[in-house]
Amino acid sequence: MKNANAFGQQKWSDALTTANTLASGSGGLADGSKGGEWRLPNVRELQSLLDYDRSPALPLGHPFNAATTLFGPFWSSTSRDGDGNAAWIVQFGGMAGNGSVWATSKTSVTYVWCVRDGR
Repeated sequence: MKNANAFGQQKWSDALTTANTLASGSGGLADGSKGGEWRLPNVRELQSLLDYDRSPALPLGHPFNAATTLFGPFWSSTSRDGDGNAAWIVQFGGMAGNGSVWATSKTSVTYVWCVRDGR
């Protein structure tokens, strides 16, 4: 999604549901998408967007709405190995620093940034 702040902050389980049921007409989408086409990105996908030399840590020319994408942190779909109660999140800027990645409790609330494949 170009708007990374369409759904505010949610717990991890709610973020998964939001992403998996997202369809055209919700979250500002008017793309004809159907439920099940969207998902939470995994931690590697979020990390692939990081440009540690920039603040916020997004590459020049990125296609996202800068006003909504600047900081985060954003949930990934990736649980922390050995701890089913935590998932990885990525912060693109702000007080936690540019390009910070860490795991937090799935009951914490953070932002939801949905993706879909090959569109």
